[in-house]
Amino acid sequence: MNRYVKYILYAVSTLVLVLVGLCAYLLYVPFYFPKPTGAYAVGMRQYHWIDTSRKEDRSSDPAHPHRELMVKAWYPAQKTEIGDVVTPYAPAYVDFERKSNKQIREKFDGLLQGEYRPTYAYYTPWAPLAQSENPFPVIIFSPGFGVRDDQYTAYCTELASHGYVIFSINHPYNSSFVDFSDGRRVLMIDDSAKLSQKEKEIFIDTNIETWIADTRFVLDKIENETRDTSSIFYQKLDLEHIGALGHSFGGSTTVQVCRRDKRCIAGCMLDGPLYGADFAKPFAKPFLFIHAHKSLLDMIHHDIEKTTKPEEQEQAKKWFYERFFQKVNELISSIGPDAYTIEFPEAKHMGFSDYAILKQASIWPWMFNYFGTGPTNGFEMTGMVNTFLVSFFDKYLKGMPTEVLEPYRAGKQ
Repeated sequence: MNRYVKYILYAVSTLVLVLVGLCAYLLYVPFYFPKPTGAYAVGMRQYHWIDTSRKEDRSSDPAHPHRELMVKAWYPAQKTEIGDVVTPYAPAYVDFERKSNKQIREKFDGLLQGEYRPTYAYYTPWAPLAQSENPFPVIIFSPGFGVRDDQYTAYCTELASHGYVIFSINHPYNSSFVDFSDGRRVLMIDDSAKLSQKEKEIFIDTNIETWIADTRFVLDKIENETRDTSSIFYQKLDLEHIGALGHSFGGSTTVQVCRRDKRCIAGCMLDGPLYGADFAKPFAKPFLFIHAHKSLLDMIHHDIEKTTKPEEQEQAKKWFYERFFQKVNELISSIGPDAYTIEFPEAKHMGFSDYAILKQASIWPWMFNYFGTGPTNGFEMTGMVNTFLVSFFDKYLKGMPTEVLEPYRAGKQ
């Protein structure tokens, strides 16, 4: 055999072995979320709650006329003698994403990006609540528009490990999908791309009111849980110390809940704007603003240029600029020394979610701007955000001193 043919065969066989090994790695080698750093293990359970005081205006199903929510509780659990327990990460979401890759090219791209690796996070469904002499502070969480609550598992598990009970909300018809306990799956409905700029503004402010009502209803249900002798949270939740946290549209919701509901005493918004009829109204509660606003505004401008009529584009940009920059800065100033602002200039909007972690499942994470996360290492960024979140809520919900936030206090930058 010609030696050049041998070289070619050797090169081809080596390449095949490398590709087989790479595929095996991306299909079978487990990928783990960051281990929570707090003293507790983490439990998780789900609730199906129905608000009979509100009609569901996005559906005409006569069997389900009222607003229904699926809510997860992430909570401190006792650590076991067998050590750290891991659970498959967000199985419904993972299955949904994999099935959305219908074309061969989509499946191949998903493989390279690590979407098919077995992925695990540190929590245990339905674990017993940890024993504690004192009740646990509460945090309400809302995801971004079109995103599910379990796509923020890294934040929820970290906070729970530090002694918080987080109630995370899926907002039906605005989350990518919601699976109810009776087997129904409700998909997202978003026809905003067909709307004029004025109609989009109405659409946004209408939906934010729905999310605010969802959150306040969940607060009501939490109060019921503390009075229900059959609940694991019976007399175990500190209702005097409730905080709120949200990303993007969920961050807008967090601002409004802190503004309107006295039960919420402190909040944090992750890379979000101000929405709602009273979005510019000041309030005086401790608040943490974590953002990468420039990259988010660039993304919005790009979307505006693609989806908005040319004669409406300048008005649209002005409207979003006011809500992402001008009024946010005014709100920070009005809150005063209990306002903090932290910027991640290299991050992109979805870097404030589990997408930042999931891109690291790829063998070449630096090659992928995975769902708009940016180039920052996902483990490092998530770790930094978690440090700020724990420090902020420790300070304002537990009364624990911290120096971590001091450089970011309003007026010190």
